[in-house]
Amino acid sequence: MSAGTILVSGNQRLARTLNRIYEQKQIRDGKLTWETPDILSWSAWQQKAWDESLIHCDNEGQALLSNHQALLVWQGTIERSVEANAMLQLYQVARRAQEAWLLMHQWQLSLAEINLSFSSEDNRAFLRWASTYRKYCKQHHWLDTARMPDELSRYYQSGIYSPPSHILLLGFDELTPQQQSLFDVMKKAGCEFDQIDECSPARQMRRCRYQDGDRELAEAAKWCLVQYTEAPESRIAVIVSDLEQQRDKVQRIFDEVLQPATLINEGDGGAYNISIGRPLSEWPLVHAFFMLLDFAQDHLELNKVVSLITSPYLQGPLEELEQRYQLDARLRRQGDTRVSISSLQYFAARVDEDGEPYPYTCPLLAEQLQDWQSQREKIRKRLRPGEWAEYFSELVGTMGWPGSDTLGAYDHQCMHSWQGLLSEFAGLESVQALFSFQQAKQQLKRMASAVVFQPRSPESSIQVMGLLEAAGLQFDALWIAGLHDEVWPASPRPNPFLPHKEQRLRGMPRSSAARELQSAQRISERLLQSADLIVVSTAKRDGDSELRPSPLFIHIPEEENSAAVVSDSPLYTERVHQSGELEQLLDNVGPKAEQSRARRGSAVFKLQAECPFRAFAELRLGARALTEAEPGLDAAERGSLVHEMLELFWNKVQTQETLLNYNKAELDELILQVAEQVINANAKSRPLTYTERFRGIEQARLKRYLLQWLDEEKKRKPFSVQDTEKKYQITVAGLSVEVKIDRIDKLEDGTLAIIDYKTGKTTPESWVGERPDDPQLPLYSIQFGDELSAVAFAQVRPGDMGFKGIARDNEQIPGVQAFQKLKASTPLEDWPSVLSYWQHNLQRLAEDYLAGKADVDPKKGHDTCRYCDLTSLCRVNESNNLLPDEQDPGY
Repeated sequence: MSAGTILVSGNQRLARTLNRIYEQKQIRDGKLTWETPDILSWSAWQQKAWDESLIHCDNEGQALLSNHQALLVWQGTIERSVEANAMLQLYQVARRAQEAWLLMHQWQLSLAEINLSFSSEDNRAFLRWASTYRKYCKQHHWLDTARMPDELSRYYQSGIYSPPSHILLLGFDELTPQQQSLFDVMKKAGCEFDQIDECSPARQMRRCRYQDGDRELAEAAKWCLVQYTEAPESRIAVIVSDLEQQRDKVQRIFDEVLQPATLINEGDGGAYNISIGRPLSEWPLVHAFFMLLDFAQDHLELNKVVSLITSPYLQGPLEELEQRYQLDARLRRQGDTRVSISSLQYFAARVDEDGEPYPYTCPLLAEQLQDWQSQREKIRKRLRPGEWAEYFSELVGTMGWPGSDTLGAYDHQCMHSWQGLLSEFAGLESVQALFSFQQAKQQLKRMASAVVFQPRSPESSIQVMGLLEAAGLQFDALWIAGLHDEVWPASPRPNPFLPHKEQRLRGMPRSSAARELQSAQRISERLLQSADLIVVSTAKRDGDSELRPSPLFIHIPEEENSAAVVSDSPLYTERVHQSGELEQLLDNVGPKAEQSRARRGSAVFKLQAECPFRAFAELRLGARALTEAEPGLDAAERGSLVHEMLELFWNKVQTQETLLNYNKAELDELILQVAEQVINANAKSRPLTYTERFRGIEQARLKRYLLQWLDEEKKRKPFSVQDTEKKYQITVAGLSVEVKIDRIDKLEDGTLAIIDYKTGKTTPESWVGERPDDPQLPLYSIQFGDELSAVAFAQVRPGDMGFKGIARDNEQIPGVQAFQKLKASTPLEDWPSVLSYWQHNLQRLAEDYLAGKADVDPKKGHDTCRYCDLTSLCRVNESNNLLPDEQDPGY
């Protein structure tokens, strides 16, 4: 390049590549220093030309708007329009309107021409918005990038500002009329133009088809590896048609083939580069920033809170990592799907009566949250964008963001880009003076979503890029993937705000099928001249849809055996699997229990009966799935409310005689008082769930349930309630458990009956067998011996209220049958034999548990495993003898 020459490229990637090639040439020539060449992308050259024009020309005080500023002006214009009330996605409408404004200038369509040819209400609305936007810009002396080429043309034409002497154009598939007009003016002013075309037909081309898109990408990656192995210095590229949508999948597959060490977190990669980045808002560093801002408005979804408090971009997770994961489990047990700052701070700072921390206590987090609370006073104010930018940084800083000790190279680059965006955000003040907290946060988040961030990485011989980014680039080997007939040529998608007729007449992008065919032909021809070796591939199927090659590539000979294009070596994960050696161990007995006391009361017997492994894993190893919080109350929580209400009711009433003495009004009032008391007690820990309306609904439900249930209690012979929710220590075969019995009634004859509330379906048959389904009541019976004359479920279930159980005789409680009706495997001659039968079965379960018996032996096969969370731990699904039956509708 001679002095005074500027090379203008069609995209930023091409400009970077050309600059790198120029630098490498200077190094090869032995130069230590050299003058930086003027190699600029189209947008960068425009900006440079405008900046230089400010020195030479009277620009009448015009201020150049950034794209973010211009979009904000569009938003304001549309918000104030009559159409705004009918819009659900005003921001998206503003973006499309801004695109239409850019198109009409690029293709030299005036508002007057739109006024003469509009064909829809959208066209009419845009005409009003554009007129208002133009007037608003004129009043404030604003210029946007859509009109910048026209202003530069005016300056060059006036003669007071001279264009460069020589411009080289590279990588432009086509010039817009606006660009062509600018270049024509520059030519008349003495600028010389040359368009570079280095393309030459490929020496070898072939076409391949693969079963699906994943296999196609895997073969492309393996092909890159082969090409690189044969010629490490060669320039290799893979073009993916919809790379922006498939980026994550492409990265996963290429990592597996080209740099498998990254799959196990070894090394930093660098075997290839992907040209398309991600929105800045999706990078973890920035994502944590916005989660903190969301939380500043008091509530955040539970899953986001957990992600936030364990984020490496805050201070404290490393010091309190175990406690914060325990806090996660505690918040999940709380049940609310959203968490408030005050609730999180309460649990993080919580200690027991002796001042000792709980396993989930996080003092550092609690201190940060206290500082965080003190910084929230500005949230209700309206501030300037610059003030919000400063406040946001101070606010997240109280939580230790960005956690500088853990920042890697990419994080530092991301932080630099983020700081630049904050400066742009502060610059919005010239367009809109004041924002509320919500407006400022939303605007900043939109800006971060619009900025694509791609960290700089070491140059690689292998490049993965999109269709348009390859313009002007030359390679040694090129693979073009995914251009099947449904995407290439692309379908028309005209801008809805410009008259379709005018778009077609002027040949605007995406305006018609003919325009897309012409564009696809031009790009395809350029791609097929971009390398010596070219492979074009498509998938045969996408799900249930059959795919065909694009007609623009059908002339390329298809390989009969597509797999022959690359080596048939297996992928990294396949090689790992194939290299494994299977070792079988029989490990069904764990160490004996060191403590004779088991957690979770009667659950030890129920779990040991269901599956010995589950009892061992849950009670000895502490393996349990995290609770999944759901909106409202689940069945267990609703059942717990019924339990609590019945406990409070009988603590007040005590006897059936007292119950029968209440008239309807008195009973209704008492029930409402009890229901309100229960709901208020539970609402303290679930304030977000127990709204005023929800309380009313639950109170009515509990009242309805209790009234129906008391009708059953009134049918019984006289009784009194001796105890409710009383704790007992019961020991079986040396295994001690603490239980809490729902209710113990004293019957008319002076004997006792154990009552256990259930809101689901029940049956006394769950008490029989060596591995009873529900050994809870048989366990309780051990405590009372000869005093006991009945055990029963109190089934508080709408439409199926009643007692279900067994007794010494069948006249004790309605619905409770004589013990002879119990279908046991051994004869039960009398009531003591029933109690002895239960005790014998419980002793065997206790002995097995204490001995460490941990067989993966679900009592009812997959019916037992269906509601177990530990199948991935015991690997029961890999056991052939437990495969679900083909007739089982659940599998």
